Amino acid sequence: MKFLLAAVLSAFALSAFAAEQVHFLNSHLERFSDQINCRIAPNSAVKVQLNGTGLCVAGTGTTVGSQLTLQPCASALTVFNLPRGAPTTPTQLALNDTLSSGGTARCISANGVATFGPLFLDNCQDDQFQRWTVSIEDWTVEGVSGKGTIVNAGSGKGTDCLTAADNAEGSYILFDSCSGRTTQEWATTVVDN
Repeated sequence: MKFLLAAVLSAFALSAFAAEQVHFLNSHLERFSDQINCRIAPNSAVKVQLNGTGLCVAGTGTTVGSQLTLQPCASALTVFNLPRGAPTTPTQLALNDTLSSGGTARCISANGVATFGPLFLDNCQDDQFQRWTVSIEDWTVEGVSGKGTIVNAGSGKGTDCLTAADNAEGSYILFDSCSGRTTQEWATTVVDN
């Protein structure tokens, strides 16, 4: 009888402990689920960093025709705005400094750019050559950052990517066929305006 009572009490204690653990796990799973489904909200300011480096996409100026290069992420002209957010809808990459200046906003454009040609800033017109799908495959939630490719909608095939010529400071940002190489992997991080 004592053995049966001890077994029942042990089972009860284990079930109470198990219930606490299940509750704990469920609460954490809900939080992780929200993080997994994380999106970048429309009109968010972001930095686009070449994965594994401290280098970000930067404008060489704010005028039409200014090209883009890799610069240290703390440099000027490295913050862009995503009017439609990410990753579900193609959006423009508008240089934040041109949005806040009161003048005409400038966006990254591939209009008329040949394969492996340098991308440039143009007046934001929301045409197909200024729309990019910011693919976010691996999230780092604490910094609200996602890693993936940035594909141009203008090619009609969805196969041309934002590409760094190299992983060195000063390298040009090019328009090239998506191939999965490391110079096409970007960490898109939300920043404060």
